[in-house]
Amino acid sequence: MTIDSGRGIVNFHSGRMLLKVNVKGTTGTMHMVLYGKVNGHLSAPLSMGAGFTVNFLKPQSKLAGKYILEFLGTTVTRTS
Repeated sequence: MTIDSGRGIVNFHSGRMLLKVNVKGTTGTMHMVLYGKVNGHLSAPLSMGAGFTVNFLKPQSKLAGKYILEFLGTTVTRTS
């Protein structure tokens, strides 16, 4: 599986992030919605190319309504 595209929203005050991505695989495209917590402090505004790490926790993260996932220490980078 490969992430094709996506968009996210970051709450700088609470350090929470909602990320919606499109995932391509051999059987087609699925949509992934991840809800996570930023590691450490995140300062606004977030400049182009800046990165930070997020823990996407399995109780809130779902893949196409079928799978429960967990991604710890994932790096997120602003590209546009």
